[in-house]
Amino acid sequence: MKNKISLGNRRPSIIYIVSLILAISILNSFNVSALGVAPSRKIVDYGPETQYVTARIVNNDQINMKLLLYAQGEYSEYVKIDTPTVNIASNEGEKEFTYSFRLPNNMTPGTHNINIIIMQVPDDMNMPDEAQTTILSTLSVRQQLRINVPYPGLYAEGTLYITEGTVNDTITFTANIANKGTEAISNINGELVIKGPTNEEIARIKSNSLQSISVQGSDKLVVNWKADTNPGLYYAEYIVNYANKQFVLRKTFMLGDFFVEIRNIKVDQFKLGTIAKFDVELVNKWNQPVDNVFADMQVLDAQGNIMNSFRTAPINIKQLSSSTITGYWDTKELDVGTYDIKVILMYSGKVSEKIFKTVVGIDSIQVQDFMNVGNVVALDTKGNNLSLLWILVIASIIFNIGLFIYFKFIRKRNQM
Repeated sequence: MKNKISLGNRRPSIIYIVSLILAISILNSFNVSALGVAPSRKIVDYGPETQYVTARIVNNDQINMKLLLYAQGEYSEYVKIDTPTVNIASNEGEKEFTYSFRLPNNMTPGTHNINIIIMQVPDDMNMPDEAQTTILSTLSVRQQLRINVPYPGLYAEGTLYITEGTVNDTITFTANIANKGTEAISNINGELVIKGPTNEEIARIKSNSLQSISVQGSDKLVVNWKADTNPGLYYAEYIVNYANKQFVLRKTFMLGDFFVEIRNIKVDQFKLGTIAKFDVELVNKWNQPVDNVFADMQVLDAQGNIMNSFRTAPINIKQLSSSTITGYWDTKELDVGTYDIKVILMYSGKVSEKIFKTVVGIDSIQVQDFMNVGNVVALDTKGNNLSLLWILVIASIIFNIGLFIYFKFIRKRNQM
């Protein structure tokens, strides 16, 4: 009996929580954009005095809302919100709120964040406990209060920006230098070092110089580099010097597009009606290896219909090198004629395509790249030997006829 009473006492609580979660989920699906805050981030510099911030709650969907406001995160106990409970009416597009903070003297240098949470709650609900806050957090927005605490003395930090480009483009490397100390810094200069994938040094270029940067100020060091190298992944190291101090900014960047080129197709000892071996020559123009490279090859008729298709075996290609993938085409029941072969190359989530024109004979295939003049890339070896034999026989006959004419007529006449 006691167990039944205990279970009965718990059941309304469980039902209430489940119902609350479902209700909030439904509200959230309809009103996910109803609540906003502006600005979403407020950046301030540290000071020992009391500071005040005014922000706006945005009622995007013009509905009645009850909101709870509170601070969360590191140093949140130093934040005081003037009105922690706010009611906003459907005819109010925005409503201002204000909070203040006075930070302690022992804050560590650097950046610190405090979140101001704005939470929509049911009208009949008072300040939520921790469990309810967790449930209701899906209907909240936040403003981030970012506090910059200066470093004592001379101190600077930087951020590196790199423009996009390809081979032979001019790439710009910009280091934004920010003075985050309590004293002005002077004699700022930099040097850019560009390295390849195996950490080999490719270029070293000095930047412009800056005379000084005031406290809480910033300025830029700029280097332009002519990218006269191969496409691929590279590493930038920007060495920044100031007031007998130094720091290094590091960043990877891509030059050009990740690309494996389909060069041409070769076929050896072709005979119509047999299984032909197709070797597709590839060039990895990237400065890193490319693994699991394979191709689907489609044989097309004059109308572009797929007559046959086959897949090559996968291979791995070393950086900046050539390699070959191989596929096999069964030419049984194939007629002499002209066909297109479409090579669909797949590698690392990318696809490259190229189409070739092929003229199929009894014992030869002519493959023509539509970008270039076609070449005869396959002839039967026996056919070649036979043709050469006929040429030698004909040449021998002509030579003997010439000797016969010379000795029979020309030499005899000269002797007379």
